[in-house]
Amino acid sequence: MTDEDLVLEDLETDAPWGDDEVETPISGLPVAVRRALVKLLTTKFITGKDKTTWNAVLRYEDEIRERLADLFMVLVIDKRLEVAFKRQDTHADGMKILKQGQGHELSQDASFLLIHLRRECVFTDGDVQITKEEVTEFLRAFGRPSGGDKAGREARTERAIRALIDLRLLTVVTGADYMYQVSPVIEALVGSDELQRFDGYFQEQSGSAEAELEDEGGEE
Repeated sequence: MTDEDLVLEDLETDAPWGDDEVETPISGLPVAVRRALVKLLTTKFITGKDKTTWNAVLRYEDEIRERLADLFMVLVIDKRLEVAFKRQDTHADGMKILKQGQGHELSQDASFLLIHLRRECVFTDGDVQITKEEVTEFLRAFGRPSGGDKAGREARTERAIRALIDLRLLTVVTGADYMYQVSPVIEALVGSDELQRFDGYFQEQSGSAEAELEDEGGEE
């Protein structure tokens, strides 16, 4: 008999699975903290706008950090910006397990736009806003849109903007659907180390696109 057979035998004899036999699991954490943990696992971040959840994270930071560590994740808290989020532990063996379930990576355009907006937050005092036209012009430096026509450029812009809106990193400015408010959360989500790591590739892609346009006389 194998070890696996022994485990199954123990389960069958010691843990009946009838509905009347199942007990509700007991947690040592208050309900508000458990909800905060679930939100960290199922959403991109928690902000101070949700006072109950934010306060729960701050008060039980060590306990939440420990539970995330069990899942090969690291808790990141920026108290100045009032934002908390999780990151995968890049040094853990569990990365191989986590990567198998990934399917929500940003496209190249959305990633470049995210880094661009992060830079704008660094060099701009106060709120940061960007127009749809500015996004279109920015993305032109990173490869051609489909067909190189106006419709292709607009579609490319819409996809990149929509990706960041879905992450709540951009919001449409009231009364001006062509302008977007940049969430200050970006500053915490994209740290200086990530910004530096992307910088080389960022510049390389921009230079390649500019050289291609020069070879064709600067016209699309």
